[in-house]
Amino acid sequence: MNYKRCVSIAAVLLLSACSQTSFSTIEYYQFSQPIVNMQRLAENTQAQLRINTVQLRGALNNRGIAMVLENNRVNAANYHLWSESPDLMLTASAHQQLYTELDNWMVIKGLPVITDLDQQSYYELEY
Repeated sequence: MNYKRCVSIAAVLLLSACSQTSFSTIEYYQFSQPIVNMQRLAENTQAQLRINTVQLRGALNNRGIAMVLENNRVNAANYHLWSESPDLMLTASAHQQLYTELDNWMVIKGLPVITDLDQQSYYELEY
């Protein structure tokens, strides 16, 4: 009876050890920047600057953070991800930074708001 009890305990311990798997938790990252109030009247601006969406190619626009390995290989992480696609984060970051730095410019993302009077003072940034 003692032998059966030892075998039973060993079997339970073995099964419980096999059932415990360690899963890595997924971590999400975002660019760290202060959020500023972005409200400006068109009458108080000299010019308009439209920011096009940043174009990233290949593995750089992957939500998994890219790591460069030896021999110029790129690997995307599985458990360390950007909170949104890098091209959108870079566009939003550029928009906020330019809006903050250019006090008398109307910095916009997306479609421009251009009237006939604004044609001479309209600029577009693409990178």
